[in-house]
Amino acid sequence: MGRRIKTKKAIWPLRFRIQVLKVLSTDKWEIDRIKIDDFNIFLQTSLQLLKQEHVQEIFKRAEKLFGFGNFNLENLFSGATIIQPLVKDNEKGHSYIPLEKTLIKHEELKKQIAEIGKLQLYYTQTEYPIELVREKKNLDVVWKREIDGVPTYAFEIELSGMFEKTIRRLEFAFRRWNSEPRIVIPQEDIDKVYNVLTTTDRDFIQKIKIYEPNQIIELFYS
Repeated sequence: MGRRIKTKKAIWPLRFRIQVLKVLSTDKWEIDRIKIDDFNIFLQTSLQLLKQEHVQEIFKRAEKLFGFGNFNLENLFSGATIIQPLVKDNEKGHSYIPLEKTLIKHEELKKQIAEIGKLQLYYTQTEYPIELVREKKNLDVVWKREIDGVPTYAFEIELSGMFEKTIRRLEFAFRRWNSEPRIVIPQEDIDKVYNVLTTTDRDFIQKIKIYEPNQIIELFYS
């Protein structure tokens, strides 16, 4: 700083932003990280260009660990920022749990909300764990300002009419972290949600915003 002021010019005039495309939650960094110890990279050196064979090997290891079939740039940019390893099967190693067809729309909406948050420079995560009394459940999607930070926005997608539990989870995030509550529901269920909200606190009611699935889809593709 002193040298810059003395010479009246910037020593390092160029700046760049690093966009985090995919990252494990920090509690997984030790046991589920992609290891590159065998690359013989001198990490104390400044920015280095990876060899092409190293890039391809990283893709292969990411595919094995996270299940990214046909790994490409589209996989990198789609979905949430903060991801989890695949569920581990004792016999088969990492493997996916297949989704029911009825959940596909729900899963697609989660993915789209996560990507919308990334475009606004938030770290996004799906299935964010919370612990309620007599219930262990996840928030569908959260947007965070820091990887290890608390949720700035909390999203719940409810397409099956279970509004009481959905509102309870959003209210938990609002009380615990002052998260902005957002709920995605079909247009025909909006009145039902407002009926449930009448039993909650006024501060929470003033903060919550309701979206229809088509609004999320239109925003995602706009």
